[in-house]
Amino acid sequence: MSPKQPNAPEAERTAWARALELFDHASDLAPEAIESWRAGLADEAAVLSLLDPLLAAHQRVQTSDLFSTLPSGGFGLPTNDDAEQGLHEGAVVGGFRLIERLGSGGMATVWRARYEDGRMDREVAIKLPRLGAAALAWRTQRLRERMARERGILTLLSHPHIARLLDAGVTAAGQPFLVLEWVRGTDLERFANQGRLSISDRLRLMLRVLEAVEHAHHSLVLHRDIKPSNILVDDAGTVKLLDFGVAKMLPGADAEPDSPAVLHDTITRLEQPALTLAFAAPEQIRREPLTTAADVYACGVVLYHLLSGQSPHQPARESRGALEDCILHTEPALASRRVLGDTQAQERGLPTAQALSRRLRGDLDTILHKALKIAPQDRYASARTMAEDIERHLSQRPISARADSRWYVARRYIARNRWAVIGTSLAVMALLALTQFSVQQWLRADRMSERALEAKARSEASQKFFASSLGVANPEENRAITDYDRAVVDKAFDTARAQFGTHPETLALILSQLGEVYRRQGRADKWLEVQRQRMLTVNAAPKVEPATLVSALTDMGQASLHSPVESERAGARGLLQRASDMAMDSSLGLAVDVRIRAIGAWGEQALSVRALDVAGQAADAALALAAEAPQLAPDVRAFTHQLAAMVARTQGKFDRAGEHFAQADQANPTAVGQGVVDRINGLTLWAGNEVDAANYELAITLARRALKLAEESMGHSGDLTLAATSHLVFSLERMGRAQDAYATARALLTPHLHGPEALQRGRAAYMMGYAAQASGDFSQAKFAFEAAREGLHQHPTWAALLNGRVATWWLEQPREAQSLVRAQEHASASVDGLTRARRTDSLLYAAAQQRMVVVHARFGQIDQAKTALQAGCRWPLEVLGPGHPERLRCAAYAALLESNPQPRSTALRALAAELSAGPHRASRLAAEVRAAQAWLDGTAPTGLPDPSRFPFLN
Repeated sequence: MSPKQPNAPEAERTAWARALELFDHASDLAPEAIESWRAGLADEAAVLSLLDPLLAAHQRVQTSDLFSTLPSGGFGLPTNDDAEQGLHEGAVVGGFRLIERLGSGGMATVWRARYEDGRMDREVAIKLPRLGAAALAWRTQRLRERMARERGILTLLSHPHIARLLDAGVTAAGQPFLVLEWVRGTDLERFANQGRLSISDRLRLMLRVLEAVEHAHHSLVLHRDIKPSNILVDDAGTVKLLDFGVAKMLPGADAEPDSPAVLHDTITRLEQPALTLAFAAPEQIRREPLTTAADVYACGVVLYHLLSGQSPHQPARESRGALEDCILHTEPALASRRVLGDTQAQERGLPTAQALSRRLRGDLDTILHKALKIAPQDRYASARTMAEDIERHLSQRPISARADSRWYVARRYIARNRWAVIGTSLAVMALLALTQFSVQQWLRADRMSERALEAKARSEASQKFFASSLGVANPEENRAITDYDRAVVDKAFDTARAQFGTHPETLALILSQLGEVYRRQGRADKWLEVQRQRMLTVNAAPKVEPATLVSALTDMGQASLHSPVESERAGARGLLQRASDMAMDSSLGLAVDVRIRAIGAWGEQALSVRALDVAGQAADAALALAAEAPQLAPDVRAFTHQLAAMVARTQGKFDRAGEHFAQADQANPTAVGQGVVDRINGLTLWAGNEVDAANYELAITLARRALKLAEESMGHSGDLTLAATSHLVFSLERMGRAQDAYATARALLTPHLHGPEALQRGRAAYMMGYAAQASGDFSQAKFAFEAAREGLHQHPTWAALLNGRVATWWLEQPREAQSLVRAQEHASASVDGLTRARRTDSLLYAAAQQRMVVVHARFGQIDQAKTALQAGCRWPLEVLGPGHPERLRCAAYAALLESNPQPRSTALRALAAELSAGPHRASRLAAEVRAAQAWLDGTAPTGLPDPSRFPFLN
């Protein structure tokens, strides 16, 4: 390869330019014509001294064994065609019947095939090296070794976004083969363009690619040929990384000299594998030792294509040599600049060229620039770190790949939470306006009152402070990034303490409003920090108005519930109870909204510890106060209904809860005084209630409303969108749409699997496993449940739920004694965990006990099964309506455990008819109850049929 000579004399630079021009021409000549062509250049001695090494290197590449590319460019030793090898549609090779050829190259062909003996009803991709009469014996042996190496690599990889190795072997005729998962899909870039995907959706696809690449790297496998044609996407949007034919092993730090990792690495380096030049890293072209940075570079090229529709490289000439030189020595142009002349962007579903340029400018330019650095050490350290920056961009947080300048950090604020910031700003202004209104009323009573004048001064100081603090960042000064970031409010917090430290009353007013900003943005740590400062300020004031104290106690109590300090969490209850007691005292003359907030916060805390009587009393008191205040702010009125709804939901009164959720939504339809977090939270809680009530259609509508609002303002990240996504996935599955649920889970849960909090990651993995299991993908379900355990094991309720799902997994495996024992272990742990968490009055506990019913029944322990059923169904039968699926499930199990065959059969058939005619006729429960009748066909004159076949009504 030609090194760049930036400091060489002009004559030498001219010679290099001429040598490159000649090399480009030689690259297009037949090998036998090159020598005579070169003879005509005898008078260019200086140029030939540079050209000859290039020609020699080119000749080595042309004649090397390019087994490792599939498909390859057709170079290498002569090979025969498929017909000569007996490969044709209908042929049987190694127990597989060939259906159609999917691809062919110089070293191998890939066919779509099916198991000939019918042992598996699935189609596969079978990879067959081309071994004909022209192939030498040593080449045949090396092909087999290469196939064995690829098999060894694929064996290490087990990931939902990597095409799996299913089988491998050698035919009786000595033909080696690999059997791979066949992916019915479209290559990545074509899928995105045909589907007219948005930039955000393209980025989410890339996250799945990076997830697969990171898994390979963790397994010490370097792909080395990542490009769109090796990344397929099926109709459900599932990404699959293919073709590890040129992959190599990365030696571990403790690898022995003769270990497979070291041997694979040695073989790979000696053979100089071919590469796809347009996606190759500079170090691949230079034939230097490779690290994971090479795959990161290729991912950067793929992402550049995916977002801009163009290559990052702009060689001076259309030739291989020019492209190599460009990759080696030229930093790619910013994607936002490359697309300005793109007249076909809209045909691919992207914005106009100008709008696309604006979308790429800033974060995405920076991410691509970082991934495509020429020096490997300057790129992202791993595929995971590149993915993290993409996730940060999608969730509108500052990325790591750029310096956190004041303007950059500031302008991510509204990008992530623009509606919340607008709502918060309006709320702050509304609070200030309310304060000013109160001051004016006060002044009418006593124009010369010193207290009134002080209050007015505090209000004016607060208004001026917020006007200057929130107006600091002017988005027009940097059009590359148009929005604020959280740093604006952080700066306001610091400035307030410094500026008003000697004026506690004014500082307390400002801190109450800053705390509201942080709360609405979901920043619990900063919210708590503000409230600590606020309490110190209030306690330091010479005299405190009751309203100020109640408000501070309420906010401090609520914020303390999220504290990492156990003593603060424990003290939250006392703070909230004190505030509530003061709010219930009408003699203090507190404003209605202050009283409702304090009483409601106390009710929420009681609800969280399932003190339902206390929570119900607080909800009733808040509703009564709201009814007496027709001019109450819409957000406060909505809050009273939401609290009443949550109490009713916990009591199992789902219809009543739904009415209050609807009233909360109607009370504040324009979200006056609410931030986006409040709105998403309200919709998500409502959706959860409808899930419990088995109103799945409404739950889906509400969850999608919440997710749409999040997408418009926050991106799909954080606990709020995770809960909404979980309700959506669960509802789809309960309606019998398991495949839709699985596709939705894969599309929306991926960002959460790499979230910042362990609990968030665990919950996402739990739901991914739930959806995978429902769709029949048990291997992926098991993988997801194992991943979930790390984040959930320290949270009793979630740990119990996970044990329940794992028990379900074992119950749905082949009915072997070991499977049943494992199911019993996890089902028992689930029941015990929910009991300790005081969740026995819940749908969760009913499901846990029903798993025990199945376990006992399959062991033939019918009396124990009936006891478990009675414990699990007590609450559903007392609380739920007659048509609720949980009541029907209880009735079905009771029928199945009936010892008398005739009543048992009659009751089950009646239930099946009821389900078939009702709103849940398409549900999985309806199908399973109908299927359970088949089990009854083997009924003996007395007693139960074979207990080991006792059905599980999931």
